[in-house]
Amino acid sequence: ALLRIAQIEAGARRASFEALDLGPLLASLAEVYEVVAEEAGQRLELELPGEATPDGGLTVHGDRDLLVQLVVNLLENAIRHAGEGARVRLTAEREGRHVRLAVGDDGPGVPAPERKRVLQRLYRLERSRTTRGTGLGLSLVNAIAELHWARLTLGDASPGLRVELAFDRRCLAEGRWRGQPEKADVPRIERRRETAVK
Repeated sequence: ALLRIAQIEAGARRASFEALDLGPLLASLAEVYEVVAEEAGQRLELELPGEATPDGGLTVHGDRDLLVQLVVNLLENAIRHAGEGARVRLTAEREGRHVRLAVGDDGPGVPAPERKRVLQRLYRLERSRTTRGTGLGLSLVNAIAELHWARLTLGDASPGLRVELAFDRRCLAEGRWRGQPEKADVPRIERRRETAVK
């Protein structure tokens, strides 16, 4: 996983970006992970716009395999940590020039002071150290988001955690995914200083 993150951060995968409709992709993943959630005693809900829009409302430009990996990591993270009886929600919507993709749950969530830290490689919350995982899942999500120039935020789902990505269709429509974006126009994620894990 560390090698995969490094390869993603190198940016070479942008050369293969293509137009992708997130609707069918998310529906397919929700169908698979609905069973996984049920086995964990949880409920997975999918919420997408009711009608297709003529301007390709949920279309983004990106690497299909990496976007699948991103959503899978978020769903598995939510199912693993939300606890029995939890509700996990996978949503996507068009808001202005942005396509917003989110995974939320009503589990214990992540304390506000820890939300930046969980994006660091190998970092795990104290209560998660007895569960499966390497501490790389959200780091990989962060790397994929940066590759797609998507703004990644971790917020309070009241209760629980909500992870949201905002893809800027304005810069994608101009074809900037084929090269380096202009700093003034494209939302970027501030690189966080990583701390060594002893």
